[in-house]
Amino acid sequence: ALWLPIYAVNTLDIRSGGLRMGCGCLPMTMTFRCLEAMHGFVPDMDSQSLWDYVVSVGFILRPRVVKNDDDNRTTKTIYKNRRVPITATRFMAIAKIHVAWMFAYTVVFHVTRAFNFWPFPMTDDPHKFLVSFDPGLLYNTFIQAAMMNMTLSLSLTGVSALASSMAFVEFDDHVTNFPMFFSISPSDFWGRRWNNLIHSDLKRGVYKPVRWLTGNRTVASVCAFVMSGVIHEYVWQLLFFVNETQALEAWEEG
Repeated sequence: ALWLPIYAVNTLDIRSGGLRMGCGCLPMTMTFRCLEAMHGFVPDMDSQSLWDYVVSVGFILRPRVVKNDDDNRTTKTIYKNRRVPITATRFMAIAKIHVAWMFAYTVVFHVTRAFNFWPFPMTDDPHKFLVSFDPGLLYNTFIQAAMMNMTLSLSLTGVSALASSMAFVEFDDHVTNFPMFFSISPSDFWGRRWNNLIHSDLKRGVYKPVRWLTGNRTVASVCAFVMSGVIHEYVWQLLFFVNETQALEAWEEG
């Protein structure tokens, strides 16, 4: 499955980074969810029927669930509960959030673009130093990381709205929770606020199966960390892969 996006990029001559990322997201999440199914770590809501499992695996985001009590006052996203049907009011709220992120990102994008995305002056060349404490470079890197966070929030709220209209249930689109501004520790940043989608898939698709097989928490953590690195390298390859048409054009230009 992970080979299919690269095949599509090469065959269809896809050059847009957004389209390339869109091609690769679903195969990545499906791979992890197949692994969790193979080792028996599928959430109970996903195993109640074939349709429930298809909804969980067939979309990038996971369906949102709430505690299944009588008064339904609990809204914490946890498993072993019930899914939330999408309503017109909730759908419009998601759409408004998507538009708000789109507006915010557009403003930041055009402001930073005027400075070639490096608005603060730097004394160190960012392409020559692996580690640098140059204040200008740190500020610029922070802005670009914040823009990446905005990109995730923008794209996945749109995915949430589209998926909800297709499956008629709400999806958990809180993939990032303002990690650049509200994190209180590294574990809070990586474990609760930054890219919760991949965190959840790594936990159920890699960490839990390895810990169950080995009985060792350290080994499971290392395997999850290594798999995270492999997936990031895969994304990098997918985004910057030079397809055959691009290679031919570069060769003809000399």
